[in-house]
Amino acid sequence: MFFVFPKLKFDGPTAFHLEQLIRQFRFRISDEISFIDSLELASGKVKLTDDNNVMFINWLDTLYFQIVWRRISIIFSFVIPHFLLVILADYYFNKLVKIFQIYHARDVRFIFYFHDKETFSRILLIQLIDRKFREYLYANCHQVIFAETSAQNEIKNIYRDNKNFQISCLGSYKDLFGHLNNKFDTRHRLGIPSSSTVILSFGTVRRTRRNREVINAVRKLNNLYYLGGGVGHDDIRESNIYSIGGFLSNERIVDFLSCADYVVHTGQDYLTSSVVRVAVSYQIPVIAEFYGATIDMCGDALQRIPKNICDYEIFLSKLPLSSSVRYKEMVTLLVAKDCERTWDIAAQGLVHAYEKCINKNL
Repeated sequence: MFFVFPKLKFDGPTAFHLEQLIRQFRFRISDEISFIDSLELASGKVKLTDDNNVMFINWLDTLYFQIVWRRISIIFSFVIPHFLLVILADYYFNKLVKIFQIYHARDVRFIFYFHDKETFSRILLIQLIDRKFREYLYANCHQVIFAETSAQNEIKNIYRDNKNFQISCLGSYKDLFGHLNNKFDTRHRLGIPSSSTVILSFGTVRRTRRNREVINAVRKLNNLYYLGGGVGHDDIRESNIYSIGGFLSNERIVDFLSCADYVVHTGQDYLTSSVVRVAVSYQIPVIAEFYGATIDMCGDALQRIPKNICDYEIFLSKLPLSSSVRYKEMVTLLVAKDCERTWDIAAQGLVHAYEKCINKNL
């Protein structure tokens, strides 16, 4: 039996990634597949069916919020002194370890998809738990999956442990969002100048993203236009800034992508970004740190944000115009990068990890 955690009950790139990956995976194995949720996993009583039981683990935050109830953890983070938070984090860490030890004792083998270097939760208690449990899971799983080799290299530098790993890329997101609209018409409808270089930031604002620094820089640059939206974004409407907070519909995302000359991702030490992969899907050059999966996803089509950047204004003022030779070269490079990464190829990495798990001699 192949168990997949978690069950995804929401829309968007995160769910689309897992759905596409498992759909392609189904074509290649004969074993039954079962999706399990946090309650089932945490109970330690998932019903095993044979001697080839493999669990595919994604999105640890889903598990943390089941084990550590969110409201209580927020209270703990603000009220309890740090040394007591550490003790509490150890308690929950040990609780999580015991759950996984139950499955290890029943000869369940684990595949861990290492999406992120760390939790994106702003809750200190969750961060403390994650630091220990992510390392534990990395050390005790049988196979680790990364989206790109460049992401694997970052984690290897942290844990100094050469695990058995596979690469399972992110495929195209065109099947999720569909075709883009005419750039000129969409900009006109949204009131965006046709002559501006449009920088798009979308997706949930995690604690490591620095969107406000980009917005402040764009305010000073008349030839640039900042377009942003998603959970955690500020609601701003100015002459060259249009940002809306809250969940974005697919139709709104398509409109935004249709207007964009660049997609900016300001996350620091961001291991894997579906936002970047969406940009590659539509051959929109990316502005981001030279880090993690983004390195291989974008290659030379990446406009690299300096590691310790002090002045976004100077950096953004030097972006190649969409009419330039350099910009057109980046678009051509992204066409190739997109074609090299399909959900079919992504599934092959998962199949290889699964086969190594069920073949005890590998």
